Amino acid sequence: MHLQTSSNMLVSGISMVTCRPPPIKLFLKKMSLITCSFAWLCAVLMLPFAILWWACESRHTTINKLRSWGYTWKQIGERYDVSPATARRWSLASA
Repeated sequence: MHLQTSSNMLVSGISMVTCRPPPIKLFLKKMSLITCSFAWLCAVLMLPFAILWWACESRHTTINKLRSWGYTWKQIGERYDVSPATARRWSLASA
């Protein structure tokens, strides 16, 4: 019985070769990590811009958007705590 400690180990007459993944698998694993990290970075950097865009939207733009989504004047008025007629007048106002 002989024991060797090298990349090819011989234990009890059975050759055991240490197994490494092929270089392409390592490359793909690293690229996957880089891609995921880049996606998270983009999402985190874009969030403040999205919030700023939402906060700067005018009232009549928001009302017209809600109207295009199928909201009634009554629902829009309830959302702003005004009458449906006021909501309609606000939608016609220019910025």
